[in-house]
Amino acid sequence: MSRFIGSELCMLDAKGRINIPARMRRNIAPEANDTFFILRSFDPCVNLYPSDEFAHLDAKLSAALSEGDEDARELVRGLFADAVEVALDAQGRLNIPDKLLDYAGVKKESMLIGNRTHLELWHPKTYEQRAASLDQARLNGLAKRLLP
Repeated sequence: MSRFIGSELCMLDAKGRINIPARMRRNIAPEANDTFFILRSFDPCVNLYPSDEFAHLDAKLSAALSEGDEDARELVRGLFADAVEVALDAQGRLNIPDKLLDYAGVKKESMLIGNRTHLELWHPKTYEQRAASLDQARLNGLAKRLLP
C-alpha cells in the first residue's frame, strides 16, 4: 500500500518530467513496480496514482458506477480520457503529458502534494490560494461534518 504525505516545490525539466523526491519515492509500495497512472483531478491539478492505489480507485469506481448510467460514463470518460501509465525512470522522474500539464496550469514550477494514496501536481499559486482558504475554523467545520 502506497502512502504519501507532505509537499515539495518541484521543477519540470524541458521534457515535461518531474523528479519525485526520494522521501516520497520511499513510500511507493513494492507492488506498484514504480509505475504510476496519471490523470485529471476533480480539482485544478493532476493526480499521480501508483499502480497499486490506482487498482483500488478503479475497483471503487467499478463497484459504485453503472455503465448504463450516462452521468457515470461521463465521469469515467472525464477522468480517464487523457490518463496515461508511466514508469519512473532511473532518476526517479515521471514524464507528465502536455495536455495534463495544461489542465493543471503547470509550466515550470509545481507543487507536489501527498494526498494519502496518491500525489497531486499543482501550479504553486493555485495551490497557495486553495491552501489559504483552509483556515482553522473551516478545518474544524469539515472535521465535524466528515469525521465520525
